Amino acid sequence: MILLGALAAYVLSHREVRSSTADVAKAFLQPKIMAPIVAFGVYLTAAVWAASQVNLWEREILKDTIIWGLLTGLALLFKTTDAKSVGFFRDTALRTIGLSAFVEFFVNIESFHLVVELVLQAVLILVVGMLAVTSNDEDQRQLKRLLEGFLTLVGVILIVTTAWKLGQNWSSVDKGLLWRSLALPVWLTVAALPYIYGLSLVMGYGTTFSRLKLVDRPRSLSLKLRVAVVVGLGWRLRYVHGFTGPWAMRLGRTSSFTEGRALVNEFRASFASANVGQ
Repeated sequence: MILLGALAAYVLSHREVRSSTADVAKAFLQPKIMAPIVAFGVYLTAAVWAASQVNLWEREILKDTIIWGLLTGLALLFKTTDAKSVGFFRDTALRTIGLSAFVEFFVNIESFHLVVELVLQAVLILVVGMLAVTSNDEDQRQLKRLLEGFLTLVGVILIVTTAWKLGQNWSSVDKGLLWRSLALPVWLTVAALPYIYGLSLVMGYGTTFSRLKLVDRPRSLSLKLRVAVVVGLGWRLRYVHGFTGPWAMRLGRTSSFTEGRALVNEFRASFASANVGQ
């Protein structure tokens, strides 16, 4: 929060940066963007309340919950367009119980002195940023290896130091709180996935229905076509997101519910044959 505060102070102290940041904020605050975010916050609040009823959540991990929502939760929400990919939900859920997730949790059990934390995090942000810039540059391969080696060394030092400090203070550690903190990102991610699925489904149908508006049709027929699409495509995200372009335009030129269903069935057969084995 201190580093973010310093960044905010820098932004506010420079007119050009402040102006561009304001433009980005205005674009971000549009209802089409904010409505899903607010609904996501309400959804997660309900999930946290349900978890508290079965002793899976308590107020002591409120800070961890907020941090997860602002970082991991929002990042997951902005990946909604990837939800149609094969294995997206399975891979997202499995990552929460992977080695990297456990290491991230483990090294955050114990904190260093504030000055050490600030310097360490600033250096790590700089190194990760440099690594992102050089990751696709073949001429910077040696620098990339050096940066990766540095991150590995820091990771090992953090793990060893955390294990030593945890061993020294083990008798005073709240084990129940510790395990709730470990479980928090796992069940929060799993709980968030149904919302991501539903939002992706709504976005897919919204794209399809917007194509229908390009064709001048009576409102009653437009409703019939929407029903034909929903009945035909169902809840399969790959079908819903794949039914765009010429398929949606052809649907707009149909004249009945039966023709609409037939076109959707034709699309499903074509889509399935084109994606055999995937």
